[in-house]
Amino acid sequence: MTSTAKQPLTTAGNIFVFLFALFAIVGFIDYAFYGQQLRNLLSGLGFSLLVYGALKNGFSATEPQHVPGSYATILGSLLLVAAIALRFL
Repeated sequence: MTSTAKQPLTTAGNIFVFLFALFAIVGFIDYAFYGQQLRNLLSGLGFSLLVYGALKNGFSATEPQHVPGSYATILGSLLLVAAIALRFL
């Protein structure tokens, strides 16, 4: 029987979570105060979902430990790709 206990994040994982949270805050601030462009809102939402997924699943797990966290990570990545596409199209 395998253990499903959540392993704590490593130092690199904590750094990524901090950076993702910082980028999410910057995206929301850009949206709220500097122009209300859709790409800023999408980047804030995307990074927020990446933070949620990273906190729920960690970075070194071979199998997702929290299925909604996995879906949040995938959706956050897609939102970030959409934000980048809106920036350069």
